[in-house]
Amino acid sequence: MSVNITLPPTHLSGPEDDDIETSSDGTQEEETFSDWVDDDSDAPTQSLFDDTTHPSPLKAVAHDKQTHGVDIVELGNSLKLDFLKRVRLINYIRKSKAPPAEVLGLKPDDPLFSDDLHLRPVIEDDPLLLLGNDDWSDDDQPGDSKKVAEMEQEMDKIRARFGDLSRRVPELLADGDDLQDSVASNSSDVALAKPRDDDTHYFDSYSYNGTGILSLFAARAGARKVFAIEASAVGNKAEQNFQDNGHEDVITLIRGKVEDISLPEGFTHVDVIISEWMGYALLYESMLDSVIYARNKFLRVGGLMAPSQCRLMANLVEVPSVIKEHITFWDNVYGFTMSSMSKEVYDEALMEVVSADAVLTNDYLIKDVPIQHTTRKNLDFSSPFVLTATRPGKAHALLLYFDTWFTTDGADVPLDAEPTIAKGEGDVVTTDVLQIKVRPEIVARRKSSMGPLRKKSMSGEELVKEGKEVSFSTGPASMPTHWKQTLFLFRRPLDLKEGTCVSGRLHMRKSETNSRELDTEIHFKVQHPDLHTKELTPAKETVVQSFKVRGAIKWAGTMTIVAVIIFGFGYTRLHVQTGTEPMTTTKPLKIRSFITSWGFARMPKTQVKDPHVKHRVGEWLPRDHRSLETWINKLLDKIEKDDRSLDQLHVVIQEFQALIENDLELYIGFQHMFDQIPQKPPYSKDPALRPQIHDYVTMLKAFDLIISHAPEFEENRSVICPISAILDWPMGTEAGLVLFLNGKLNAQFKKMFDVWVKFLSSPDSRAVLTTEEHGWFGPAASAAIPDFVKVFNCDPETPYHGFKSWDDFFTRTFRPGARAVQFPNDDNIINSACESSVYRVAQNVKKKDNFWLKGESYSLQHMLGNDDFMPKFVGGTVYQAYLSALNYHRWASPVNGTVVKTVLIPGTYYAESPTVGFENPKGPDPAGANRSQGYLTAVATRAIIFIEADNPKIGLMAFMGVGMVEVSTCEITVKEGQRLRKGDQLGMFHFGGSTYCLLFRPETKVLFDPAFTTPDSTALLNVAIAVVE
Repeated sequence: MSVNITLPPTHLSGPEDDDIETSSDGTQEEETFSDWVDDDSDAPTQSLFDDTTHPSPLKAVAHDKQTHGVDIVELGNSLKLDFLKRVRLINYIRKSKAPPAEVLGLKPDDPLFSDDLHLRPVIEDDPLLLLGNDDWSDDDQPGDSKKVAEMEQEMDKIRARFGDLSRRVPELLADGDDLQDSVASNSSDVALAKPRDDDTHYFDSYSYNGTGILSLFAARAGARKVFAIEASAVGNKAEQNFQDNGHEDVITLIRGKVEDISLPEGFTHVDVIISEWMGYALLYESMLDSVIYARNKFLRVGGLMAPSQCRLMANLVEVPSVIKEHITFWDNVYGFTMSSMSKEVYDEALMEVVSADAVLTNDYLIKDVPIQHTTRKNLDFSSPFVLTATRPGKAHALLLYFDTWFTTDGADVPLDAEPTIAKGEGDVVTTDVLQIKVRPEIVARRKSSMGPLRKKSMSGEELVKEGKEVSFSTGPASMPTHWKQTLFLFRRPLDLKEGTCVSGRLHMRKSETNSRELDTEIHFKVQHPDLHTKELTPAKETVVQSFKVRGAIKWAGTMTIVAVIIFGFGYTRLHVQTGTEPMTTTKPLKIRSFITSWGFARMPKTQVKDPHVKHRVGEWLPRDHRSLETWINKLLDKIEKDDRSLDQLHVVIQEFQALIENDLELYIGFQHMFDQIPQKPPYSKDPALRPQIHDYVTMLKAFDLIISHAPEFEENRSVICPISAILDWPMGTEAGLVLFLNGKLNAQFKKMFDVWVKFLSSPDSRAVLTTEEHGWFGPAASAAIPDFVKVFNCDPETPYHGFKSWDDFFTRTFRPGARAVQFPNDDNIINSACESSVYRVAQNVKKKDNFWLKGESYSLQHMLGNDDFMPKFVGGTVYQAYLSALNYHRWASPVNGTVVKTVLIPGTYYAESPTVGFENPKGPDPAGANRSQGYLTAVATRAIIFIEADNPKIGLMAFMGVGMVEVSTCEITVKEGQRLRKGDQLGMFHFGGSTYCLLFRPETKVLFDPAFTTPDSTALLNVAIAVVE
């Protein structure tokens, strides 16, 4: 939906606006097979071979079998037809009036089963098309669970395909657009033409290999072996193309999705992965998820991704022709007013080719995607932007495009790198990515010798000879590509003067209803320059608009296509009078795609929405509460088999029971917090409304089992924080939010965790450090932590990889060189202190603030425990980043300097900001503990290390490690007066969620690299994140 909301201009005051939910695995929740059971079991159904109508689909099938000798269900089973092929068969029979003899003579490889024209229903809502999968199953194998599972997987694929069939059909049939795109194709060819070792293996990991052009490029470049991945029937054409060009011995076609395939025998890894995964607005279609999967599974250490880096850019444009085509066109259609049609345009992003002279502002970097090391969770993001008008004009839309690089060493391109701009054949130029005054960190980075302001342009041949990176742009300044540009139309166009500043934040994430689509929300405000002082005047409002990025659908073409259906002009040539000029088109693809949408896409009348809701769970727990339910059910099975009473459990658990029952406040709190799940939507839609563990007695028995075991690895991460899993429901209730702040309760948690720590530090805890299914060196864990042996100090030839305990494994160290210190001798540069993901950067931090409101503010008095150094940081800057369960958990010095003071402050374990609980008007925050981090800096267990930096421009600064949930012990390993070099160890976390802060005085002018100010972006240990002026 697209809306304009008038909000105070302070709505865009900082990165706290980000409430985008991210995922470590990028998956989307879908309906199960049972949700697709049809409603039309008794719908009147016409025979396939005569005009008779029967009370139900099954009775129509029986009639055809008895009267015409054709059992369509039996035929489908004998030909092993999947769902789509059965649909094509039914529509083919109805459309062609095929006689029974012809139908019975069909073979599995008949062309009709791959012709998408037969996906269009001949009879609207044809009940035969809705015939349930059970009706097509083999009666000789009832109860075959494996077959049922296969059918469910098939239905999942079908749902994904049908969900956007009207858009996918023209895309599948339009490979010619890709091949005719000389900008992208030439860049890929030039990149692959660079000299390679004779033993190099190229690997095309794109799940839609299509015509195989990238594989052919790789083969022509001299690759010894190429593996091309293709799941669809177009692979037949690609294989023929390989043979026709004499590369069948080099290129091997592997059929299937990249997530499901294995490399041929003798191959375990490849040197290069090539994929044209980019979509509209860069991330449409979610194909990068599969590329990342392939990278993690198949790419050797030091291997290359092609392309290696993409950057999503934004500007504002004046496009009156687009407005005329999509908006004002509907004001007068043959004398009729159809303006209601134009309202829908503001809900959808448009794909258009925009000329360079339409651009009104600077270009702004929205999202940097380094494919060599990005993660799937980073593909859902929120980014600030500041766009300044370079000339007056009327901004109709915010425009997105992307730039792409191919590097020879896999290194990230410099921040000031320029994409190659193709103006025409043989004409290659470059352009700057402009940065404006409000982003001085870019200038600072350039001043610190991180790259020149401008680079000389080179041709493709020169780039190859010089060994330089190859790049291309899809922006308005370059030749048009099939990606075009993505436009987000403003409901109210913006009148810009030269110098007008439009600033705000763009949120983008995969749609929850269709993972190929993007949900985009743009928040912005407009500030005009004062006529006399040229200073920006205050903004009067914040505007919010939301959009769907669905693909290249043109509303202006809809009426033309409707005319085809109404007047029956067919698929050949169409003449429609628009105004005074006739419009002629000979492009049947768009016509076919619309008819498919108009008919077949309506087929599933009722799809039961997933009844489960995504609860308040964080990075250390899975997003889907059903994963927790499964794990807790297993835990409850163990509790039921344990016939011990509470007084027979571990003594620390008995003490826990006594504390609860002898303290009235705690007793009431524990009674209430298990019963305070709101009895309203969306919680009331969940069949597990009442939590599985619904009293403190069961909770304590669960605790007793947990503290004598180390967590196993599970792919869905459901038990990495088992106590959090148990407390997931009550933590977000009104009683829980208060209860977990209680000092006596947290002291008892500390006692219990001390017992667990003792076990986790013992040799017995190594039982899970195995290569078995749920072991930490098993297949799932190895996929989640790739190259573990190469990156971390361990010995796979010894038992347990040489680790002495679970805690020894958790606090593992990097091998030398795995995280080399950047700029070790440059005291102007500040490095990342932990392997982490960015949470936020806050400036002008207050001494005391209402940090529990919206989780936005920092309150230094509470953060630093009223330390004597606290006043020095009032008005300063706080940088915060969080660690995930699989991260490195040690801290390193971000600067060269001397330890002045160390402080340990005990605090809470499970307290969270009220704004992420069930009292939140929008419901519990699905990011859970992650979005409470500002709050936790004032209440959770934390370690503070004050450092006097060698650089006087930095002076006194502080590192603060904050424990989150579970044990989360903070250990400081440095002493007062100790000299530090960048990268020297400061301390570590001992099991549990964690976050950290760097605090700077107001006198310290810190300029952060934009790559490390975007929430959830990755900051590796020891990388440069900021400079000081």
